Amino acid sequence: MSIQLGLAPTIERAVADLAAKYPTDPPHAAHVADQAVLLFDLLAPWHQLMAPDRALLHHGGLLHDSGIWINAKGHHRHSAYIVRSDRLLAGYPPAEREMLARLVQNHRKHPRPAPQDWPLQRRLALVWLSALLRTADGLDVCHDQQAHVAAAYPDAHGYVVAVRGVDAGRFDQRLARKSKLLATLLGGDLRFSADPS
Repeated sequence: MSIQLGLAPTIERAVADLAAKYPTDPPHAAHVADQAVLLFDLLAPWHQLMAPDRALLHHGGLLHDSGIWINAKGHHRHSAYIVRSDRLLAGYPPAEREMLARLVQNHRKHPRPAPQDWPLQRRLALVWLSALLRTADGLDVCHDQQAHVAAAYPDAHGYVVAVRGVDAGRFDQRLARKSKLLATLLGGDLRFSADPS
């Protein structure tokens, strides 16, 4: 599987059209997509993924909750089904489309690993992208678009993600659960702090 996906306007348009076809909470989806990409950029030295992976993550953020349109229960699986089957994404390269389907499915519950026949690099990319999407989704748990990632950096105890727009009380057990995969990938403790700026 080779990564071919760029920022082709036809692909971007298809993703936007699909998100509009299943409009469960467009402000939340856009915010999660933006925060996931911001985390991607800030953590680039650690994940070492490429620009096409960044585009895939953005698409995953826009589409992660589309399955709610079918049923809120199990919507992560329904989102993956939509990505795999909707004709609007017919022009999406097949290997990347499957990666996108697995990414949106992994945004909640227990992340599923990529198939063993995928190259190691793509399996690792799916894990990283899933971790970033899950964390961004956890930051907007209230669907109010108030939490904005300001910085991410290592410290003596692990890693810190500074977030502006919300107080530290916002970072509850759900965010800890949603960001656990990212903490594991970073190899240490991951903490969230309120950024006063």
